[in-house]
Amino acid sequence: MRTKSSIDYMQVWVTIGATILILVTFLNCSKDDGQIDEPTPTAFGNVSGKISDGNGLGYPKVEVILKTTGGAIESTVKTDANGLYEMNRIAVGNYSIEIVPPLGSTVVNNDKSIAITDGGTAALDFSFEIAPKNAVVVLAPNDALNEVRNESGDVPSANEPIYTPFSVNDPNAEMVPVLAPDGHHITLQEWKLAQGSAFVTCEDNKTKYVLEFSGLIPNGVYTLWNGILKTPKGPSDPLSFQADLTGMGALGESNQNVMVASETGEAMYEVSMAKGSLSMFGSRPGCEITETIGFVLVVDYHIDGNTYGPTPGPDNLDVAHMTIYF
Repeated sequence: MRTKSSIDYMQVWVTIGATILILVTFLNCSKDDGQIDEPTPTAFGNVSGKISDGNGLGYPKVEVILKTTGGAIESTVKTDANGLYEMNRIAVGNYSIEIVPPLGSTVVNNDKSIAITDGGTAALDFSFEIAPKNAVVVLAPNDALNEVRNESGDVPSANEPIYTPFSVNDPNAEMVPVLAPDGHHITLQEWKLAQGSAFVTCEDNKTKYVLEFSGLIPNGVYTLWNGILKTPKGPSDPLSFQADLTGMGALGESNQNVMVASETGEAMYEVSMAKGSLSMFGSRPGCEITETIGFVLVVDYHIDGNTYGPTPGPDNLDVAHMTIYF
């Protein structure tokens, strides 16, 4: 039989026990209502590498893409001026890496799998080869600069002698006869005999040009010019220095962009050009194939047999014999 005192003690312990139960329940409810446990720290690692051409030279501005095993893009970066890239604080796991190769190139190594470990830096290099780019068109007859006319200033017929305006900016300018080195007046039929090939590649972050021609004016003096296009152009499109080009200059150092045709009208020209300023305006990138929207080469015939260094010379003494589009 319980006494009053024992009953009182039991009531006290029941009260304490109930209070503890309520407090625990309250704390648990509070956690469910928004209190967040501290997350388990995630392990991270890094990845780095180099993108280079076939000669081991680093290539800038190449996009590098890191993907999860499911194919989702985890991170993207571009290589720096030395062709280096890095991605930091990547969650530990297995990934694949791919690069967006420069225009006109193919990736040499295809090992794209990579494992990121805690605190480690995984390395994966890529290299690529530049595919040679041939000229889209090498044509004499299209007269992109509108310089070949007859004596009246109109488009000449096949057997007519050809002229060029004293000033291409003046529609009423005097017509100047286009003469051969031997003094005879060149006809449109002779002019249209010109043909050729252009082979352009990237080497050591330079642009290498190999040009071969036939059907040129025998013993004719020519200069070659390089224009960087704002938008792609083709042989049926007119070409304006002001509207269509971001740069124009000698294909080669000034006074060295000269090509002289043989007695049978053949010629070859080869040059490698590095990044730098163009002689007339604008600049040339390291490799025109990969870093431009398009470019054009102009083969200029010099009526007087003279050349004029960093510019083609007076309008009345030169005429574009070919325009070559890329």
